[in-house]
Amino acid sequence: MSDPLVRFDRVAKSYDRGTVVIPDLSFEVGRGEFLTLLGPSGSGKTTTLMMLAGFEAPDHGRILLEGRNIIGVPAHKRNIGVVFQSYALFPHLTVAQNVAFPLSVRGRPRAEIAERVRSALAMVRLEGFDDRRPNQLSGGQQQRVALARALVFEPKLVLMDEPLGALDKQLRAELQAEIRRLHRELGVTVVYVTHDQEEALALSDRIAVFNEGRIRQIGPPQELYDHPCDPFVAGFIGENNRVEGEALGRDEDGWLAVRLAGGAVMKAAPVDVPPGARRVLLSVRPERIALAHAEAEHLGADALSATVVETMFLGDHVRVRARLADDCVVTVKRPAFANDPRLRPGARVALAWSAEHAIAFPADQTIAGRLHAAERA
Repeated sequence: MSDPLVRFDRVAKSYDRGTVVIPDLSFEVGRGEFLTLLGPSGSGKTTTLMMLAGFEAPDHGRILLEGRNIIGVPAHKRNIGVVFQSYALFPHLTVAQNVAFPLSVRGRPRAEIAERVRSALAMVRLEGFDDRRPNQLSGGQQQRVALARALVFEPKLVLMDEPLGALDKQLRAELQAEIRRLHRELGVTVVYVTHDQEEALALSDRIAVFNEGRIRQIGPPQELYDHPCDPFVAGFIGENNRVEGEALGRDEDGWLAVRLAGGAVMKAAPVDVPPGARRVLLSVRPERIALAHAEAEHLGADALSATVVETMFLGDHVRVRARLADDCVVTVKRPAFANDPRLRPGARVALAWSAEHAIAFPADQTIAGRLHAAERA
């Protein structure tokens, strides 16, 4: 980026007894971007956000905001809006007073505060809630108040740490739409932390996938979903099947031929597979797998033979789990209207997918063995 709003430059962070949380972190956030830090618990994403907010200090490195190193600058002087999962509203203040708080501590005139509070509450669709206390609001309404408070002083950067984590699924979906609308309308830069993959895919311009204090991959949601750089990202962004096989070599178009258990040969796009590698880990999304009942001829000579383990109806789609010849269980997603009553446990089926929808990774024995074992029923 030629002129990023935020830049982490070789930032490191350790806690007591030398526990390294962030070993060496560098990335940038563009102006007006919605960047999500996604990863499992303990991966370093919240620590990264807290260092940017000013609530934690790095051991070394630089954090630049508009080109200025803000390490050592107190949190309240960084002019950054922050939204927490716990809402962090003042229980003794009204909704209007909570929203007005950032303006009051900045010494803004009373008339300006009143107008900005009115505008902020309208922005989050809470007109008429001015005099209520937090304990008189639902969880979703409290989070809207927290959003209004973070935006009322017009910061250039807003940080959100699992802001929807305490809400039920339907309310999460509603507030995701609200957050996306506010980002689009205001053009504010947002750095958002979550462990929810679907939430990250729905909200983000880019996603940074964290693991063990490092960014494994950063890019647009569809790029990470369709072209993960390693098995961890492939498994963490959306659902993915992982099947071990033997690499046979590449054809003239660059596809890697992989022999799976049972003898079927499938092609895939190789990622970091060195020449001469023998074992690979094949990754393919459940919705990319074609499934036919009974004879393999329905899907071609190289279709995989499998046995249905279970079929689950999930409203908009049907999930079929089928066991391959090596006991590995794969998941297939089919539209609900394509449900086949013959797909009962024990039924024989054929599975196939096209080369462009499969990725082959080097099969590190430790990683591959763990993943392979987890896929067994």
